[in-house]
Amino acid sequence: MSLIAARASLQQKAYLRLSPYNKQNVEIIKSIYNDLSFYAKFNGILFHDDAFLTDFEGAEGNHAEGMVSLQAKTKTQDLIQLTHQLTDALKPYFLRGSYSLKTARNLYASVITNPNAEEWLAQNLKRSLIITIPLPSWRCHIWKNEQPISQEEAYQWFASLIENVSSSTIR
Repeated sequence: MSLIAARASLQQKAYLRLSPYNKQNVEIIKSIYNDLSFYAKFNGILFHDDAFLTDFEGAEGNHAEGMVSLQAKTKTQDLIQLTHQLTDALKPYFLRGSYSLKTARNLYASVITNPNAEEWLAQNLKRSLIITIPLPSWRCHIWKNEQPISQEEAYQWFASLIENVSSSTIR
């Protein structure tokens, strides 16, 4: 199978999301968020972990083993900018004014455990803590390759997550 055919096959099986690189998509999403803030009253919003870009979306990167490419970092920043745009779309009608709007961003746990995960998810723990959103949250699955793990392995895995987040927190 050629590389182009393999990529097309992977893209067809990929989880479908609206691309932040399509201006029409962005305007539609912003309109939905604006309507949400007009018709519903809430204290904040969680940007779900499906706000990610695969290594097949946007600019492709060439990276050395163990390094995150400039293209992946750019895609991460592009998603950060999108969350800022969506937050701004909520503000005009927000219940108690935009100063009280709380936001959080859900990240995959692999972003915590593997610094190179940014290459294939366009999510970054430190940037989420510094630049983006004051309340990051993580999607933590307690299994490896869809196989159950022992209680001890689960404990070690969670302890590792906690340690990685604690050492990344900006004080």
